Amino acid sequence: MGTSFKAVGDIFFSKVTDDMYLELTPEDTQRDLNSLIINAIPQFEFPRQSLNYSSSESADDPEVLLYSFESVLTPEEINIIATIMLHSWLQR
Repeated sequence: MGTSFKAVGDIFFSKVTDDMYLELTPEDTQRDLNSLIINAIPQFEFPRQSLNYSSSESADDPEVLLYSFESVLTPEEINIIATIMLHSWLQR
């Protein structure tokens, strides 16, 4: 198993200083996080690892999908994706 989207999300949340996510449910936060990551992937021009990903249902809530990359990403790659996500988030 590769890097989870949660690992990327943790870095993204360390960059976000807005309290907006405190107002959302955990499920809505996860959905938004997934969307931001999926939208950031094509903007990452030259990753060293494959950015293919897969999903599975959450054991707690079948309506929530848990995503993970098929490869183990380096901390640098995780940071690049989180930074791209931040730019997208700031454009909202």
